Amino acid sequence: MKQKLAMAIALLKDAPILIFDEPTLGLDIESQHHVKKLLSADEMSERSLMITTHDIPFAHAVDTRFIILSRGKVVWEGGKQALPSAATLESLYLSVI
Repeated sequence: MKQKLAMAIALLKDAPILIFDEPTLGLDIESQHHVKKLLSADEMSERSLMITTHDIPFAHAVDTRFIILSRGKVVWEGGKQALPSAATLESLYLSVI
């Protein structure tokens, strides 16, 4: 409930930039679906969203531009059509260590 309330408060402010840290963490499946639908809605296109998540399918559904970090360093950035495969990401992570 705290996660849902925090998101509702953030959306009510009508801020041009919204920052979400793991917005679906701790939510049930139905609530995760509603969050995904809400953040990918047309009215959100007027806002900039910054979402940190480990849930790649969720990120792919709601975002258009991605930056992947490893140990504080950018290892990849680009659009959703160019997202690297899991094997490529692993080699990128290992090159930063």
